[in-house]
Amino acid sequence: SSEAAELARKLLSHVDLGEKTGNIQRIMNLPPESSLCSADASMYCHFVTALLDNLSANALRNAEEDRMFDAIVLRCPPEDLLLVLASALQRYSKSYRRDKVTALLSKFVQGDHLYRLLVGQCRRDASGLSDESSWPALETILVSLPERVVNSRDQNIPDVLTTQAYFVSLLNCVFRALCYARDEVIRGVNVHVVFLSRLLGRVCTIGQAELVEKQFVPKLVLQCQSDFIFRRICCKIVTCAPDSCLENVIVVLLSALNDYDHVDWFMADSVCTHSKLKYLLATKLPLMRTFNRSIILQNLIGYLASSERRRPVFLDLVKEVLSVWGDKTLMKHQSEQQQKYLTSALMISVGHIKITGCEKATADSIMSKLLHGVGSHIASPEEWIRTYGMIVAEQFTAVLQPEGPKLNFEYKLDDDISDLLSLTDVTTKRQDPQIKASLEEVISTEEKKPEAAKANNVQDELDSDDDLEPFDMSHDTPNASKKPMYLRDCMEGLLEQENKDWMESCLQTVSKLIQTCKDELQDVAEELSKILIYLDDKFCTARFDALRQQALVTLAVNSPKTVATYLTTQFYDSNLNIRQRLDILEVLALASSQLASAGVPLASPRVEKTVSSITDAHWKTVVMERVKAKTRIISKGRATTVEPTKNRFSDVAGYFFYPLMSYYDRKENTFDLLGEDSFVLARLICTLGIVQDSAANCPRSVHMAVCLLEFVSALKYHTDACVRDAVLFTLSVIFINVPMNLLLSSGEQELVEIREWLQLVVAKDSFDACRLKAAQVLQLLVSQVNKEVPVSDK
Repeated sequence: SSEAAELARKLLSHVDLGEKTGNIQRIMNLPPESSLCSADASMYCHFVTALLDNLSANALRNAEEDRMFDAIVLRCPPEDLLLVLASALQRYSKSYRRDKVTALLSKFVQGDHLYRLLVGQCRRDASGLSDESSWPALETILVSLPERVVNSRDQNIPDVLTTQAYFVSLLNCVFRALCYARDEVIRGVNVHVVFLSRLLGRVCTIGQAELVEKQFVPKLVLQCQSDFIFRRICCKIVTCAPDSCLENVIVVLLSALNDYDHVDWFMADSVCTHSKLKYLLATKLPLMRTFNRSIILQNLIGYLASSERRRPVFLDLVKEVLSVWGDKTLMKHQSEQQQKYLTSALMISVGHIKITGCEKATADSIMSKLLHGVGSHIASPEEWIRTYGMIVAEQFTAVLQPEGPKLNFEYKLDDDISDLLSLTDVTTKRQDPQIKASLEEVISTEEKKPEAAKANNVQDELDSDDDLEPFDMSHDTPNASKKPMYLRDCMEGLLEQENKDWMESCLQTVSKLIQTCKDELQDVAEELSKILIYLDDKFCTARFDALRQQALVTLAVNSPKTVATYLTTQFYDSNLNIRQRLDILEVLALASSQLASAGVPLASPRVEKTVSSITDAHWKTVVMERVKAKTRIISKGRATTVEPTKNRFSDVAGYFFYPLMSYYDRKENTFDLLGEDSFVLARLICTLGIVQDSAANCPRSVHMAVCLLEFVSALKYHTDACVRDAVLFTLSVIFINVPMNLLLSSGEQELVEIREWLQLVVAKDSFDACRLKAAQVLQLLVSQVNKEVPVSDK
């Protein structure tokens, strides 16, 4: 439609489609069921990939555009579409795009697309146009789609893409495709089911054998009961399975059938011409494996014994089982379960020999092996082995030599022996409880389908809203309240150049997303920091600076190492302006203070603080320290217990601190800390002081304090008052938070020089604020030193 074409042009507005526009429009106007030539399919596949790659969280404004977008994508040929969506699911990170791909996969499975994919492979294979090199990739995606979705989303998996529901849908589509193949054969059209056979083999191999056994095979049995053409198709499905999957398919089939006559429907006489199948049925399954359910052996041996053409294979199997069963060396290493399994095979075999009989030469050969085996069993010290030998001897001699003397051993007839003896009656079709329950469930489901379809049609008629008058939504603005759900979508929205509402919504939401999207934060933290630092107020957004700073502080609190490393590196970069450098310093100061705050969770950072409020609060602390030093405390009253909490800033303090002191004396074209940009230097010193204060009581705080003393000592005679004020603030932080004995041991001469400088500032500084603060710091220094070494304060 023209609306869909307009939507596609909008999404790909910056992509030059050139002459392809007309062809794409032509394909979009075709019915969904129509097939495309190879060139058109390839072009449309690339077109859909471009649509998905250019889809953003705010691109689809309403439900109608969302529906049109889905229709455009789902118009792609199903096999190509599945490959595109699976690739996109793996390629996209956590974002709106990935959610949209998951939703499209849900529609792909729920609709007829999966069925059309399977039917398409039957058609193409029959016409000789199928490219079998693409089959392994297609099979792998089909059998691993639920795991791919789980690995990409972790939670909120659509119901239709859960493992159980998906494979039920897949097997239903396989069954429908087989019915389609049957209909085509009736019409005289050549079809092939090799792809379906390969797919079924993969499904049985990856752990879904029980689902195939209980839900898929019973449907085939019901269809085969009166449909001979469908039996031929089922036989092709089983015998064309790849050798790597054939064993699993055969085991599932033998486990699901309740009558060995049904095995002939699925394998015919293929055992005589298919070497791999003959090896499985005549060697591996009866001799090398064991199964708890006797139905597998009953179906296997009954299938081989029920046809004249297959009977030689059956008689050879009887001889081989007798040889293994009676081997003394093997008996020493076999468990009771293995011996019982081989004995069960012999009991079933003797029942079929009783019905069909065998030639005298064959009977003599079997008798010779039987006598050797029975002798080995009778000579065993284990009672259960001797018992197995007795019942096998009784049953075989009665069948092979009906006119000879009857053997009659004395043994205890328990439940196990009774079960073994009952296996000789192969004329009575015993119902396996599991198979019977599965078959009844499938029959019940098939009977309810017409009633459910009729009820749905009635409900659709009742729910029709054709007679309702539609609302006028011409002035509706659903996109105005839309908010991003993922960090990557939010980052794209922050870079939005045209949509003002979406950009503002992203800016207002980014702080919350940083707190909630912890799993992807580390991957995008540095890139998001870059976006926020370089973000401009293009749309005159209300509270732009506050929201931007809040986002940066929240980001630094939740990913401190990555963000602090990036911001401290960028601070000395030549591409930033003065405003951005000041923003970096403020973010580092506020984030370090927040990380050091006790009892405040990371999920709710307090960004209402400012650097000025932190410094003002600190000077009040300095005054309280002076008052405390001169106050005689008689009683402190009842002591309050403070629960210790870990300083979250301790592990990352170095990333905030040391890089900021690098290159401060380096001149850049746009940045001169020791010259005209001295107010930035003052803010830098103040930030280092706040970081030092946040690292109080951390193991590295002493080393940080010594480095900071050396740093400010070189700047204490600066001519600008703002720099001297910042130096005084930093010194007060050091003297309050670091034990004086550690400072004295690290650099006593430096402390003496600082004391002399403080006295000079008190006496001669031209700014009253500096003189007042210098006096407070001097008193603080003297009081701290007096605790260690009494000295005069004059």
